[in-house]
Amino acid sequence: MLAEARPLAGLYRLKAELLFIRHWVDHTIITPSPRGISDKEIRFGIVAPFSGSAKELGRQMKFGIETVFSLVNETGGINGRQLKLFSADDGYEPSRTGEAMKQLWEGDQVFGIVGNVGTPTAVVALPFALDHKMLFFGAFTEANLLRQVPPDHYVFNYRANYSEETEAAVRYLVRVRGLQPNEIAVFAQKDSYGDAGYDGVAKAVRALRGGYTTYHAAELQAQYRGRDGCSRSTSVA
Repeated sequence: MLAEARPLAGLYRLKAELLFIRHWVDHTIITPSPRGISDKEIRFGIVAPFSGSAKELGRQMKFGIETVFSLVNETGGINGRQLKLFSADDGYEPSRTGEAMKQLWEGDQVFGIVGNVGTPTAVVALPFALDHKMLFFGAFTEANLLRQVPPDHYVFNYRANYSEETEAAVRYLVRVRGLQPNEIAVFAQKDSYGDAGYDGVAKAVRALRGGYTTYHAAELQAQYRGRDGCSRSTSVA
C-alpha cells in the first residue's frame, strides 16, 4: 500500500486550499468573533508527531503549512488577519492525542485544526473536533472515518482515501505489470491505518477475480507489524 509517510506534496495546492478557508472565515465571523479569530489574527492548530520515530512526518507537515501561512501573511493575510499556527505533539500515539487536542482548544484557543497527521490519532482527534464544532481541515490521512455520508459539517478532505489509492495500485500491478491477484501481498501496520489500506487491496482483488460472490475461492496474504515491532502474518480467505 502507499505509505502514509510520504512527504507532503504541493505547497501551491495548500495555498489554493487556504482560499477555501478564507471563504469559510468570511462566512463564519459574527459578533462576537468566534474562538481563535480577532481583528489581527486567525489561530490554527496542528496535532502531529514531533517526537518519536514518526517525528519527521510532523515536522514536514508543520513546515509546509507555515511556509504557505508566511506567503499569505506577506500579502496581507486573510482580510487583514495574520495566520498563526500552534502545534501539539502526540508522538503518533492515540493515547496522547486527546490531551494534545485539548491543549490547542483550551490553551491556545485555536479557531480550527489544519493538517493533523495520522490515521490512528484521527480516531481520537476527529470526535473531539466535532464535539467542539471545530474546523477539521486537510488532515494527513485518507481514512474513511473522515468521509461520512452525509459529510460531517466541520470536516474537509483534500486527499483520495486509502481504498481508492490501494485499488489503483492493485489495478496497475495486474493490468499494467501483469501480476496475478494471488501474487499480491500486503505489508501493513496493525491498526486502523493498516486495516484501511488492506481493505482497499482486498476490494480490488475481489473485483479483479470476478466480483464479491466468487472471492471466497481466493486468498490474500497480509503481513502486519505491530507497534511493538513484531511481525505477524495472517491470511484472509
